[in-house]
Amino acid sequence: MATTPTQAPFLENSPFTLSFNADTDFTVLAYYCERFADTLMESDNLGERRAFCYHLAGCLNLLYPTLNDPIPPHLIENLTVDQLPDTATALA
Repeated sequence: MATTPTQAPFLENSPFTLSFNADTDFTVLAYYCERFADTLMESDNLGERRAFCYHLAGCLNLLYPTLNDPIPPHLIENLTVDQLPDTATALA
């Protein structure tokens, strides 16, 4: 008897399963935007591309009003460096 493979591993890692709302942290929203954009560029399916465009637009709409908000104190250490990287190394 042949078994039918399931797509559960696909669904677990799929950007379709990402959920967000106005209370989602901006760093999570930025990560989700990156996932949606990456998947959008890799997809050849028109329906999937449209869905990822809507998801990306939704994330960006939530991020936009927070652009000038201060960074929460608990994230400042993760988003700053003591010394800037060498520009020649950073561009390589």
